[in-house]
Amino acid sequence: LAEPIVDQLRIFEAIEDLQPPLPSHLNEIEIAPAEPTHIGLQENEVPLQTAPLEQRVYAAAVDAAILIAAMGLFGITAEFFANSLPMTKPLVESIAICGFLLLTIYYLLTLSLGRGTAGMRASGLQVTTFLNQTPSRNLMRCRALATVLSYAAMGMGFAWALIDEDRLCWHDRITHTYLTSK
Repeated sequence: LAEPIVDQLRIFEAIEDLQPPLPSHLNEIEIAPAEPTHIGLQENEVPLQTAPLEQRVYAAAVDAAILIAAMGLFGITAEFFANSLPMTKPLVESIAICGFLLLTIYYLLTLSLGRGTAGMRASGLQVTTFLNQTPSRNLMRCRALATVLSYAAMGMGFAWALIDEDRLCWHDRITHTYLTSK
């Protein structure tokens, strides 16, 4: 038996009318030369003299104790005025948000106005730039916000110092500042 006769073309037999391609600007893109894979120290460049991790952990512990005490005082005051607060999901979320707001305000005020947190003063640390200069107030504000970012990432920004060759955290790298002993 023969195949049925069909008046229409099937999809594979149809003739395709293609439009000419639009002009491309890709040939105008210049590719930068590859950077060297190993960038060594220049003649006059000295490695950063960062404070020891133990000293920085002590400073963070002092700051954490202050913040925990402030949050506890806030919680006790709220409990006193509200009589009974059931632990609900919105309450826990509100506590977390208040904690990060308190953390942000603490770092913004102490770093931009006082040039260092209470923990930094207690452990004898100071902030300096990669060029060994005193950072501006604006740079200290940026460092405060970058520090909160390091906390917000579940502490990953601080843990980065354990694997970084210069022992710098995210907020150090972001703001080009670091902690050094006085």
